[in-house]
Amino acid sequence: MGIYLNPDGMNFRSAYNADIFVDKSDIIRLTNHRINNGDDRFIYVSRPRRFGKSYTANMLCAYYSKGSACGELFDKLKIANDPDYLKHRNQYHVIYLDIQKFLDKNQNDIKALLQNITESVMNELKNEFPDFKSMETNLSFFIERLAYECKVQFVFIIDEWDSVFRFISGNDDLKARYIAFFRNLLKGQYYAALVYMTGILPIKHYGNESMLNMFDEDSMARPGEFSPHVGFTAKDVSELCEKYDFDFDIIKYWYDGYLLDNHELYCPNSVVSVIKKKKYKCYWTQTTAYENLADYIARNESGLHDDIETLLTGQRIPVNPNMFSNDLFHFKAKNDILTLLVHLGYLACVPVDTHNMDEKYEAYIPNKEISIKFDDSIRQTGLYEDSIRRNTQSMELLNFTLNGNAEQVAKMIDEAHSDIDPKHYNNEEALRSVIKEAYIMANNFYDIRTEIPAGKGYADVVFVTKPNRDHKYYPPILIELKYDRSVSSALDQINTRDYKKIFQSYKKVLLVGISYHKKEKHHECIITEHNFESINEQK
Repeated sequence: MGIYLNPDGMNFRSAYNADIFVDKSDIIRLTNHRINNGDDRFIYVSRPRRFGKSYTANMLCAYYSKGSACGELFDKLKIANDPDYLKHRNQYHVIYLDIQKFLDKNQNDIKALLQNITESVMNELKNEFPDFKSMETNLSFFIERLAYECKVQFVFIIDEWDSVFRFISGNDDLKARYIAFFRNLLKGQYYAALVYMTGILPIKHYGNESMLNMFDEDSMARPGEFSPHVGFTAKDVSELCEKYDFDFDIIKYWYDGYLLDNHELYCPNSVVSVIKKKKYKCYWTQTTAYENLADYIARNESGLHDDIETLLTGQRIPVNPNMFSNDLFHFKAKNDILTLLVHLGYLACVPVDTHNMDEKYEAYIPNKEISIKFDDSIRQTGLYEDSIRRNTQSMELLNFTLNGNAEQVAKMIDEAHSDIDPKHYNNEEALRSVIKEAYIMANNFYDIRTEIPAGKGYADVVFVTKPNRDHKYYPPILIELKYDRSVSSALDQINTRDYKKIFQSYKKVLLVGISYHKKEKHHECIITEHNFESINEQK
């Protein structure tokens, strides 16, 4: 039993004895299946900070380690029901490395870090196998000879593997040496029965891509079978809410939003914090410079500010996580920053087509907590006074519409029109663009569609109510646009072509007609309410 070889598992015991404990031991079923299973035995799981990476690493140490002093804890957990439970429990020599601690201890000196890992692990191996004699100073050669002579295998648990790349800029030669160290230690080595490695960033694009290509990666952008096992699932959170008498819908609104391989995922730290402190707020606090969201927003790479503004309205933007270079210090384009924000947990990311995950992806702000973090970061940059003004005006416009104040709606559309080049503002298509821009904050509450089939034609703009998170009812809205024609003709068209029928499943729908008069350079608006509920009662 040692610090790096066969740890005693007490870190897991501490987590087990915490006031709030969630049983995530089902992941062991998956790792047991991977033992000595070709390249499947190499697992890399990347998640944002405080998403449960170290908890999982400590649990696996406690389960596999021959030096574990808490193996019996697993008798009470889900994994105890697995047929192979006892076959693997505390049956392996485990080598555990927390790279972040090594990095801190060696003051960000990569060369010293590698030397310290080598000496620390070798010394404990020599104590564990006193009859094995070797003058070898290379760790991989040393373990290879030891494994051969003593007929043993090892389970490697490597936590925060990517710390070197997150905290150290430059030193590319030393970073290549760091990668080569782990390649020589792990790749193709029969003595590695299982390798479980964690980090925040993916590993496949560091240096030479082929160096560590044996790892099966499971990340925020490219999830796999480990997705529901690192982080809290909706089921985990629902059970906690029932146990501690919390409203699941409110916690979902505040902390849900990450969708990995069809599994809803929550940050464990946020959920545990709100249950302990009984206060809904943002528990997302950065601890290091590379996590400072404001720094990335301020860069404005290739129009990033416009994308951030779009995200803040609840909309999604395109992103290609496959192009990320994993360089935190030199960004080639805004896509690098957006993908990094996905891996840091500031954005969520889903494929547009789940059957073709090499193609288009979309990123979005996942929940209320992260939205607050974006707001705070935007204030730090001092760059978004105009955006805040536009968003405030957009919410006012939506409220005027919901309250049926047609005069104010027309006035605010006039103001929005003033930002458009007049020479392009000459048809209903241009008017449609102004409407979408003016109502941009409505994307938080509606799915806004244009030119959709309705009745006997195509409705210009339709606001379809999204699932309600704040317990306020937002009726659907149907907007018909006219250019140099009377505003009443817009409502006439809605009625004669029966556009409103598309909303029959709702109690009511707001019918809005907007017309632009080119000569007078102003808009007219008319708003009426169509009540399906009263019509059904009459029938």
